[in-house]
Amino acid sequence: MIKVLYSTALLLLTPVLLLYFLLRSRKDPAYRKRFSERLALQPVPTQAVGGM
Repeated sequence: MIKVLYSTALLLLTPVLLLYFLLRSRKDPAYRKRFSERLALQPVPTQAVGGM
């Protein structure tokens, strides 16, 4: 039951997050450069991880 609720919430929130990313990238074009990382489509560069 929990898996169904989680999957449904994820499905419903995805368009909202995509809209947020789009609006944010219109204000700051540099935000678009790491768009695929925000959607977990590619690994995070080691330079970005090293700062933690």
